[in-house]
Amino acid sequence: MRGGAGVSLTPRERDVLRWSAEGKTVEETAVILEISPHTVGEHLKNIRRKLGTQNGAHTVAVAIRRGELSVESLSHVGL
Repeated sequence: MRGGAGVSLTPRERDVLRWSAEGKTVEETAVILEISPHTVGEHLKNIRRKLGTQNGAHTVAVAIRRGELSVESLSHVGL
């Protein structure tokens, strides 16, 4: 199922996606956001469903294209 263009991510989903885009693991994101790794995984699953994506790289690319995530919000560590 493809994600709908009108479906927005929640603020928490954007937080999880931003840390994922920064290269953080599920476990690292859970510690940073003070939530369980299971909850991080559920957020990532919901994000992929909403955006109609299959993997992390595709999810980040689609989120940037849709304006759900900005390149400027990323730290660019290692670039």
